[in-house]
Amino acid sequence: MVFTWLAGAQGRSHAERMVAQSQQAEQRAHLFKERRDAYFAVMRAAHLELQRLKYERAGQTSKLHELEQYWTTERRIEMSADALIGLFTFGSDDAREFIYEWRAAAGDDDLATMNDLADRFRALVKSELKIE
Repeated sequence: MVFTWLAGAQGRSHAERMVAQSQQAEQRAHLFKERRDAYFAVMRAAHLELQRLKYERAGQTSKLHELEQYWTTERRIEMSADALIGLFTFGSDDAREFIYEWRAAAGDDDLATMNDLADRFRALVKSELKIE
């Protein structure tokens, strides 16, 4: 009788551990997805801003008009706000630091620095998300 109780207790304990491990794995997967989505939102917003500035500087008014017609100022602001919320909620300290540097470069319309920052951010994302 003691052995039956002990076997049952061990079985329940094992089942509880397995459930806890499964829940932890699900939570890690969820947080990974949220971080990935946040990083991709930041990359989309940065790419769009880079394209807009390039068209503006090159005097490509038709392409600039086309871009701004689809990606209105309001839409770009909303996209940037969503990207920031995701980044500050799920991003690493290094990724959050990117935003401060980006804002400084964008405020100065420093296209070269913005391109460099975008490249560095892509490398950081690949490293953190283990993308080759």
